[in-house]
Amino acid sequence: GLGEAARLILALIPAHIRYLIIDLPECLYFSRRFLTLHRLENRVRFIEASDLEGLNIAYRSGLAFNQGSFQEMHPQTIANYFAWLHAQGVSNIWSMNGSKTVFPIDGWRSSYDRHVPAFINVDCVVDKEIVFERV
Repeated sequence: GLGEAARLILALIPAHIRYLIIDLPECLYFSRRFLTLHRLENRVRFIEASDLEGLNIAYRSGLAFNQGSFQEMHPQTIANYFAWLHAQGVSNIWSMNGSKTVFPIDGWRSSYDRHVPAFINVDCVVDKEIVFERV
Protein backbone atom coordinates (compact mmCIF):
# COMPACT_ATOMS: atom_id res chain seq x y z
CA GLY A 1 0.00 0.00 0.00
CA LEU A 2 0.91 3.64 0.20
CA GLY A 3 2.29 3.49 3.76
CA GLU A 4 -0.39 5.59 5.43
CA ALA A 5 -1.22 2.86 7.95
CA ALA A 6 2.47 2.60 8.81
CA ARG A 7 2.71 6.38 9.26
CA LEU A 8 -0.26 6.41 11.61
CA ILE A 9 0.94 3.46 13.68
CA LEU A 10 4.50 4.80 13.90
CA ALA A 11 3.12 8.08 15.23
CA LEU A 12 1.48 6.18 18.09
CA ILE A 13 4.21 3.77 19.16
CA PRO A 14 7.55 4.45 20.87
CA ALA A 15 10.44 5.46 18.60
CA HIS A 16 12.54 2.37 19.42
CA ILE A 17 9.90 0.05 17.94
CA ARG A 18 10.45 -0.88 14.30
CA TYR A 19 7.83 -1.61 11.67
CA LEU A 20 8.01 -4.22 8.93
CA ILE A 21 6.26 -3.88 5.57
CA ILE A 22 5.97 -6.98 3.40
CA ASP A 23 4.55 -6.28 -0.03
CA LEU A 24 5.01 -6.51 -3.77
CA PRO A 25 7.97 -4.52 -5.18
CA GLU A 26 5.68 -2.05 -6.92
CA CYS A 27 3.86 -1.27 -3.66
CA LEU A 28 7.07 -1.06 -1.66
CA TYR A 29 8.28 1.68 -3.99
CA PHE A 30 5.34 3.90 -3.04
CA SER A 31 5.38 3.13 0.68
CA ARG A 32 9.14 3.76 0.85
CA ARG A 33 8.75 7.14 -0.93
CA PHE A 34 5.79 8.13 1.25
CA LEU A 35 7.50 7.19 4.52
CA THR A 36 10.72 8.90 3.43
CA LEU A 37 8.75 12.11 2.88
CA HIS A 38 7.57 11.78 6.48
CA ARG A 39 11.11 10.95 7.70
CA LEU A 40 10.08 7.53 8.99
CA GLU A 41 12.06 5.25 6.66
CA ASN A 42 14.70 4.52 9.33
CA ARG A 43 12.00 2.88 11.50
CA VAL A 44 10.72 0.64 8.71
CA ARG A 45 12.11 -2.49 7.14
CA PHE A 46 10.82 -3.09 3.61
CA ILE A 47 10.68 -6.71 2.44
CA GLU A 48 9.49 -8.09 -0.88
CA ALA A 49 6.88 -10.81 -0.41
CA SER A 50 8.89 -13.15 -2.64
CA ASP A 51 11.84 -12.93 -0.20
CA LEU A 52 9.98 -14.33 2.83
CA GLU A 53 10.94 -17.97 2.45
CA GLY A 54 13.85 -18.73 4.75
CA LEU A 55 13.90 -15.18 6.13
CA ASN A 56 14.03 -14.71 9.89
CA ILE A 57 13.47 -11.21 11.16
CA ALA A 58 15.93 -9.90 13.71
CA TYR A 59 13.25 -8.59 16.03
CA ARG A 60 10.08 -10.06 17.46
CA SER A 61 6.57 -8.73 17.25
CA GLY A 62 3.39 -9.40 19.12
CA LEU A 63 1.18 -8.11 16.34
CA ALA A 64 0.89 -8.32 12.57
CA PHE A 65 -1.87 -6.83 10.50
CA ASN A 66 -3.20 -7.18 7.00
CA GLN A 67 -5.63 -4.86 5.34
CA GLY A 68 -7.23 -5.65 2.02
CA SER A 69 -4.73 -8.09 0.54
CA PHE A 70 -5.46 -11.52 2.06
CA GLN A 71 -8.71 -11.42 0.12
CA GLU A 72 -6.66 -11.30 -3.11
CA MET A 73 -4.65 -14.41 -2.20
CA HIS A 74 -5.11 -18.13 -2.65
CA PRO A 75 -5.90 -19.85 0.68
CA GLN A 76 -2.55 -21.70 0.64
CA THR A 77 -0.69 -18.39 0.27
CA ILE A 78 -2.55 -17.06 3.32
CA ALA A 79 -1.65 -20.23 5.22
CA ASN A 80 2.01 -19.72 4.26
CA TYR A 81 1.94 -16.15 5.63
CA PHE A 82 0.38 -17.33 8.90
CA ALA A 83 2.99 -20.09 9.22
CA TRP A 84 5.81 -17.61 8.60
CA LEU A 85 4.38 -15.17 11.15
CA HIS A 86 4.06 -18.01 13.67
CA ALA A 87 7.73 -18.91 13.12
CA GLN A 88 8.68 -15.28 13.74
CA GLY A 89 6.99 -15.27 17.15
CA VAL A 90 3.96 -13.20 16.20
CA SER A 91 1.13 -13.92 18.62
CA ASN A 92 -1.74 -11.87 17.11
CA ILE A 93 -2.85 -11.02 13.58
CA TRP A 94 -5.42 -8.33 12.86
CA SER A 95 -7.15 -8.80 9.52
CA MET A 96 -9.39 -6.35 7.71
CA ASN A 97 -10.46 -8.08 4.51
CA GLY A 98 -13.52 -9.19 2.60
CA SER A 99 -15.98 -11.48 4.36
CA LYS A 100 -15.47 -14.17 1.70
CA THR A 101 -11.77 -14.51 2.47
CA VAL A 102 -10.87 -18.10 3.36
CA PHE A 103 -8.56 -18.61 6.34
CA PRO A 104 -7.47 -22.29 6.45
CA ILE A 105 -5.10 -21.70 9.32
CA ASP A 106 -3.82 -24.36 11.71
CA GLY A 107 -2.44 -23.15 15.02
CA TRP A 108 -4.57 -19.98 15.15
CA ARG A 109 -8.01 -19.18 16.46
CA SER A 110 -10.28 -16.22 15.97
CA SER A 111 -10.57 -14.18 19.16
CA TYR A 112 -12.57 -11.34 17.61
CA ASP A 113 -14.72 -11.52 14.49
CA ARG A 114 -17.21 -8.97 13.27
CA HIS A 115 -18.72 -7.54 10.13
CA VAL A 116 -18.06 -3.85 9.69
CA PRO A 117 -19.60 -1.28 7.38
CA ALA A 118 -18.16 -2.02 3.97
CA PHE A 119 -15.73 0.33 2.35
CA ILE A 120 -14.09 0.06 -1.03
CA ASN A 121 -10.37 -0.64 -1.03
CA VAL A 122 -9.30 0.02 -4.64
CA ASP A 123 -11.50 -2.50 -6.46
CA CYS A 124 -12.65 -4.78 -3.64
CA VAL A 125 -15.03 -4.61 -0.70
CA VAL A 126 -13.52 -4.78 2.79
CA ASP A 127 -16.18 -5.66 5.34
CA LYS A 128 -14.82 -8.18 7.86
CA GLU A 129 -12.55 -7.57 10.84
CA ILE A 130 -10.91 -10.56 12.53
CA VAL A 131 -8.24 -10.87 15.21
CA PHE A 132 -6.42 -14.21 15.29
CA GLU A 133 -4.53 -15.52 18.32
CA ARG A 134 -1.84 -18.15 18.14
CA VAL A 135 -2.83 -21.32 19.99
